[in-house]
Amino acid sequence: MVKIFVCFLLIATIVLMKPAAAAQGLWYKGSCLPESNSDGRHITAWCKTIDGQKRLLARIDTNRCFAYSKGKLVCRRNGNYAASCRNIKRQNDFMLATCRGKRLSISTNLCIGNANGRLTC
Repeated sequence: MVKIFVCFLLIATIVLMKPAAAAQGLWYKGSCLPESNSDGRHITAWCKTIDGQKRLLARIDTNRCFAYSKGKLVCRRNGNYAASCRNIKRQNDFMLATCRGKRLSISTNLCIGNANGRLTC
């Protein structure tokens, strides 16, 4: 019974959140417009602030958000994947890299969010 009540509260909180606030946090793509000139390792985007009224230019080094671990690219703060990976590129929402001879990809949305107009891990 307690689990059902907690689930209900969680769903109610998400539904009642303001759209601009709901877009904050994980999944930066919902509240940011990526710049097409971002290089593979860096993401530059215009991100909405929490009130949703303005966009700020934000930039993040993906090396701070991803790691190469056990043959995969994974989300990890200060992951330093660039120590093991080369040929880093972005294609739409994915980051592509060759890590120890293996071509890998990961969605940037999994690891990067918008915190009041700032890109964060």
